Amino acid sequence: MFRRRRIVRKAAERAARFPPISSSAAGARGTGRGCARLQPNTLIRVERCAGPAAWSYNGASLFRAWLVLAAVGVSAARGAAPSYSSDGIVNASDYAPGPFAPGSIVSIFGIDLSFGTLGLTADNTTARTLPNELSNVRVYLNNSLAPLLFVCPTQINFIVPSNLRPGTIPLRVVRQGISGPEVGMTLVDAAPQLFKSKDGYVLAQHGGDYSIVTSDAPARGGEVIVMYATGLGRTQPYPAPSEIPNYPGKVVSELKLTIAGLAVGPERIWYAGLSPGMAGVYQINVQVPDNLDANPEIRVSMAGQSSAAGIKLRTQPDSGEPR
Repeated sequence: MFRRRRIVRKAAERAARFPPISSSAAGARGTGRGCARLQPNTLIRVERCAGPAAWSYNGASLFRAWLVLAAVGVSAARGAAPSYSSDGIVNASDYAPGPFAPGSIVSIFGIDLSFGTLGLTADNTTARTLPNELSNVRVYLNNSLAPLLFVCPTQINFIVPSNLRPGTIPLRVVRQGISGPEVGMTLVDAAPQLFKSKDGYVLAQHGGDYSIVTSDAPARGGEVIVMYATGLGRTQPYPAPSEIPNYPGKVVSELKLTIAGLAVGPERIWYAGLSPGMAGVYQINVQVPDNLDANPEIRVSMAGQSSAAGIKLRTQPDSGEPR
C-alpha cells in the first residue's frame, strides 16, 4: 500500500511539472464579437496513454496534451482496486490543484484506473452527448456519473457534472464493478483556469481569421483575440450534464481580466462563455489593450478564484494598427 501511495504521489508531482496543453490548433470560423466556431466542432478522441496525445475535432487537432504517467507500465493489475488520492485530482488545463467548478475538465492520476486506453470516438459521442463510461470505467461524484473524455491505467480525464452544487463532495472510480477509495473534492461556483502552451503562454487565436497567436504572429493592441479556459461556472443557457453544447451561453458570475497586472475594462471583454461544440471548454473574446510590453502576464478572476499566476500572452510591443 505504501508503494502505491508513493507512485500516485509521484504521478501528481510529475503532472505539476509538465504543462498539458500546447498551442497547435485547428482552423476556425466566426467573428470577434461572436463565438469562435472551431471547424469541425465534434470532440472525438485522445490518442495515447503515454506521451503526447491529441484531443481531436474530426481529425483536426485543437489541443495537444502531455499525459504524464507514473512509471508503472500501461496495464492494470487484474483484480486490484483503482488506487488514487485527492492529491492526484488536478485541473486538466494546467494540472493546478482544486478547487473546481461544475463544468470543469479535471484529471485524476493514479494506478489500476482501467484495464485499457480509450478516448472519445464518433461512436461513443452520439447525439452530442459524452459517455459516462469508457473501457468499463465510471467516475462518481456525489453519486452522479461524470462525463468521461479519456481513460488509461494511470489517468482519467472527466468533466465535473454541471448539476452539482458547491461544497466538498465524494469522488470514487469504479472499474468493472471494483470501486476505488472515496476521496473528497471541493467544488465552488467558478474556478477559472486558462489553457496554456508547454512554454507557459495562453492558448489564443486572432479574432480576425482565427489563426493561432504565436511568437511569429503575436497579439497586437486594439485587435480582438479569443482565449480558451475551463472552470468559468454556470452560463445562460447552461448545458445539461454530458451535453456537448452547440450554442453560445454567457457566464453568470462576473469575470475580471488583468493583463500586466492592470484591469481590463468590461467594454473590452466582448464575450465570455461557452465555446460552441466543445464540452467543458469556455472562451473569452477580448480586445487587447494598447501600449503593452512584450508578453505580459494574463489572469482571470471570478467568484473569489483566480487562474494560475505566470501565464503570459504573446504580444507585440508598441503595436500599430489592429490585425
